[in-house]
Amino acid sequence: MRLAISGLQPITVYHYRLVAVNGSGVATGDDRTLKTEKIPLSLQILASPNPVSFGSSVIVQGTLSGTGNANRTVVLQANPFPYTAGFQSVGNPDVTLPNGEFKFVVLNQEQSTQFRVFTPTSTAVLSPVATENVAVRVSSHVARTKRPGFARIYGTVTPAVIGAQVGMLRIAQGRGILAGGTVVKPLNSISGQFSRVVRVQKGAYRVLVKVAPGGVVSAYGTPLLIR
Repeated sequence: MRLAISGLQPITVYHYRLVAVNGSGVATGDDRTLKTEKIPLSLQILASPNPVSFGSSVIVQGTLSGTGNANRTVVLQANPFPYTAGFQSVGNPDVTLPNGEFKFVVLNQEQSTQFRVFTPTSTAVLSPVATENVAVRVSSHVARTKRPGFARIYGTVTPAVIGAQVGMLRIAQGRGILAGGTVVKPLNSISGQFSRVVRVQKGAYRVLVKVAPGGVVSAYGTPLLIR
């Protein structure tokens, strides 16, 4: 007969013996020992927020699990879009806490990037890859016009994704209804701009900048309220 035993600590010697009980009394077996094996180290990571606004900070955090996971050096590596350059170490190494947790802060993220973490030991432990998407930063505004029932919706987009589609959406019952559209035009070396006069009603509006797949992804601007 085999019985599963749980809750044992790794690399620990346990003494055990069998005890048989019946109507005739109790019989005790010989003392024996069992040494449990160590739990292999493994790494898991998470990059957040995802997507992150262009130029903002990303936190890559995770846990080193297994036997001896405390006070271990871990190194962050990055592979930026188009993900062909290969992973390179970035920033300073970190040391895991007693529970194996660690955290890296990556400043000024400007393009979508793959991240991974590894332990620089003779037998390296490597985490899965976490892909962090960077969204264009949309600044949107609304201004009245001389024409009743119309307003100008304008703003900037960073980075300057010239030609990207811009949709002005009226929010109704949780859905976006297209009120008008345009494209991103040049402003400066960093940002593009957009502007369009559209027919409006009272309520909330939002701008969506839709970009082609690449180093940055599409994003919404903050809600605009027209009274």
